[in-house]
Amino acid sequence: MKKLLLAALFASSSASAGVGSGTGKITELYTNASGSIARIQFSAAIKNPDNCGKSTFYMVELNDSAGSNRFYSTLLAAHAAQKDVSFWVHGCTNGAYWGGTQPKIIDIYFKQ
Repeated sequence: MKKLLLAALFASSSASAGVGSGTGKITELYTNASGSIARIQFSAAIKNPDNCGKSTFYMVELNDSAGSNRFYSTLLAAHAAQKDVSFWVHGCTNGAYWGGTQPKIIDIYFKQ
């Protein structure tokens, strides 16, 4: 039993916990008409820590929550002001967009 628990611990620790995107600017921001996704083109190289099907850009899958609204508002403000930002990248999109799953951002850091 101890060996099984130890093996499970090693297996879970090898999974990605995410990675920082590096600092850059949002060069393009797209959202669909229903507001359910945001696609973010970034000036720094796109990181793909979880080996998503594609890594052409970053994505956020949004919903009708206040948190999603604030997240999108922050993206929009960073893009409009052309401020340096960085993201925490973790996981892949649930849906396949533009030919495959894409790296998902879960945090935004504004730079001065």
